[in-house]
Amino acid sequence: MDRHTAHQSKDHHECGKQVAEMPSIFRSASSVIESLGEVAEAIVTVMNMIEEDANDESVHWSPTLQLHIVVNGMDLHSPLLQDHLLAIFSVAWWSRD
Repeated sequence: MDRHTAHQSKDHHECGKQVAEMPSIFRSASSVIESLGEVAEAIVTVMNMIEEDANDESVHWSPTLQLHIVVNGMDLHSPLLQDHLLAIFSVAWWSRD
């Protein structure tokens, strides 16, 4: 629903009204199908990294410090993890086009 209506709307007032209605729509839905698109793997990896940080206050983001966040064997120096982060923030969701 949101991809085909709110995202494509150039009317920001109308888009804001639709977004405000979404919690009610999703709560009353009997089922919800979501698609993360081409960046699904990147999203899962980065969300795991954030969850790791949230669950353990002793870990650090900086790989130069001990204990630092490692997700699927990758830390922030990992080119693959860096690619995942870039993929997520390169998606059109983050722009106001």
